[in-house]
Amino acid sequence: MTTRILVLVLALALSACRGLDDPGASAGVFFPRHGLSGPHLLAPLKGVLKVDAGCLLVVESTGTKRLPIWPGGLGIRRSAAGLEITDPGNRVVAAEGEIVTLVGGEYPTAAARDLMGRDEPLVCRGYGFWVVAVIRAG
Repeated sequence: MTTRILVLVLALALSACRGLDDPGASAGVFFPRHGLSGPHLLAPLKGVLKVDAGCLLVVESTGTKRLPIWPGGLGIRRSAAGLEITDPGNRVVAAEGEIVTLVGGEYPTAAARDLMGRDEPLVCRGYGFWVVAVIRAG
């Protein structure tokens, strides 16, 4: 019952919060962001940040790949070391090749596309979507 209520709250929030711009184009990757506020799903997803054909993915130890939808305040930039995800103060919160834990939840494709306000690029299709609320190192 609690899960159904949370899904309903998120569904209502989704209709009000369409996707934000994608700052990943300048870094050569798909970096979708969301503008959700309020309650989030709070499951942990642990994996390595990797780029595959222009898709920034989290790869779990099982090999499962997920396409994150990042919080709206985050940015992305390319450095000599690779891609870096930055907070609103331009501090690095995650980097390509690092193990991260993304707290949030898996979203069905239709709901994720609605949240992003667009479809993912064709090369990024087939991965599960993960809506990120919080990023933790390791």
